[in-house]
Amino acid sequence: MAEITRRIGLSLGADICWPACFEALMKRLDLRIPVGGDTVRFEVERVTIEPFNLRAPCKYDLVIDRLTHWLHTSREWIKKSILMNDLYVDESARGKGAGRLIIEGGVELAREWGASHLTWATAPDNHKAQGLYDTFGAEKSTWLEYELEV
Repeated sequence: MAEITRRIGLSLGADICWPACFEALMKRLDLRIPVGGDTVRFEVERVTIEPFNLRAPCKYDLVIDRLTHWLHTSREWIKKSILMNDLYVDESARGKGAGRLIIEGGVELAREWGASHLTWATAPDNHKAQGLYDTFGAEKSTWLEYELEV
């Protein structure tokens, strides 16, 4: 029985908020997943891509470019709300506190930026996620979301 470490690189661009949230999430979950007779654990490291040498060996098993976006708007009339896009937790990590940590990270950023609201969307039939959102005291919006294929 061996312990295998998988390395995850967090690609840094202009975003500084999501890597901190992801690092905290991974630290708190301290995942140790049994695979066969082995145990897989994870290390996380921030990665910059410049200068980028195409001949250099890749030391990561996975590089994540972005995870969740918290958008801080610049217009005064909507500045009080932070939009959290693409909140998603892989099925294998559900029920372990990952979603809660992502929302808590969004709440921290919203407070830090002086916003009064954090908003996000979910599928109408995603009752498990809605149950989590309800524990925060979040209220369902009366707005409808539209999508147009172009």
